[in-house]
Amino acid sequence: MSPRLLALLALPATAMAQNPNGSFAIVEQGGTIGAGNLATAGTPFARDLINGDGVGVHTVAGIIDGAFGNPGSWIGNSQDSWVGLAFATPQSFSGLAFGRDNTGTFLDRATGTFVVEFSNSDVLGDPGSAVWQKLGEITYPEGGVPGSLLSAPTLRHRFNFDAVTARAIRITAPGNSFAGGAAIDELELFASKINVAGPASGIITSPAPGYRITWDGNDGKFGSPGGSPTAANLALATNGSTAFSSGDLGPQLGIPFHVAGNLNDGRYGNANSWIGGDGPAQAHAGVMLNGLHQITGIAWGRDNGLDEANGDCCGGTLTDRWAGLYDIQVTTDGSTWNSIGSVELQKSFDAALGGLVTGWLRHEFELSADAGPILATGVRLIVPSTGIGGGTAIDELEIFGSPIPEPGAALLGGLALGFAGFRRRRAAQ
Repeated sequence: MSPRLLALLALPATAMAQNPNGSFAIVEQGGTIGAGNLATAGTPFARDLINGDGVGVHTVAGIIDGAFGNPGSWIGNSQDSWVGLAFATPQSFSGLAFGRDNTGTFLDRATGTFVVEFSNSDVLGDPGSAVWQKLGEITYPEGGVPGSLLSAPTLRHRFNFDAVTARAIRITAPGNSFAGGAAIDELELFASKINVAGPASGIITSPAPGYRITWDGNDGKFGSPGGSPTAANLALATNGSTAFSSGDLGPQLGIPFHVAGNLNDGRYGNANSWIGGDGPAQAHAGVMLNGLHQITGIAWGRDNGLDEANGDCCGGTLTDRWAGLYDIQVTTDGSTWNSIGSVELQKSFDAALGGLVTGWLRHEFELSADAGPILATGVRLIVPSTGIGGGTAIDELEIFGSPIPEPGAALLGGLALGFAGFRRRRAAQ
């Protein structure tokens, strides 16, 4: 297996309604127990427990004792044993964290594939016979991934994922007891995701004063071979929105794609993408919406899925033309544009869908304002570069939010971009 974090949601059909198209995203290495940790309200359970040295160094209850380190950690006593937490009533979870030894003292029993599952059964009576649904797999490679949030497998790692409702979460750990069975010193569960952007993630968000830009951890969501349809969003041409740009490379090359109309055609892939033509230094790509909207999110990527049926070329998903600084701007009148901040795509850590940052895939960002909703009739990106010699490519520009209901649209359209205390998350797609 290649040295990368695998976050594969091979969800059974029964789980798809609760976690559609979801993915794990690593968001933190090391650190302390996270704010809002729900694990302490749960009841620990396990398949079995290693005998250890006979003085209780390893315990099931130790996974929520609030202390990092080998004392109090759990190690199973059989091949691929499991440990977890059960709750009296269903809870909503969007994140978890665990590690082998967050003090960094013990470096063993940390690598291999950990399988995360959830259940809505009352698991305490007989956890082994409960109905479990697979949430994902997390693989820690030997030696970690240098320069990333997976450089030290023994430490605590936190993950974001699309929300599931469950009465229990369990982790099946690799290995067999004394023969290298993995250890867990603390298990944390969270109802909310945390911002994952930062130099170590490969993505840096820089909101303008009064705004917030949060990468939600999506790394290629909705993407797959075949140019899969995009998420339902406001920018789609089928919703009455119109794409525009500072110029298109397609006509210069005499090809029917790499034009603005590809920005909101609802298809991923190179043959459905836009690249700016030779022209202004501040090249841009955007969409005018079908009216005034409250904007809560944006997503884009260079190539989120090969679409051979519609003419994609070059032997596979393309991995060029994505890095650099993107300035996010909004307008309420179509002529005056206001920057709400920037996103810098710096580096790519792997080539897998989900898991570590893959620069050319689709990434989604939540947008909000300290002073209220972000109101806009159009959204555009000032892109890092343009032209045939390395110009930025975007296969789809997606905008999330909700329309301003009548008759308030006319009034709200004349106000500034926000009112105090408002923050809205778009519904899960």
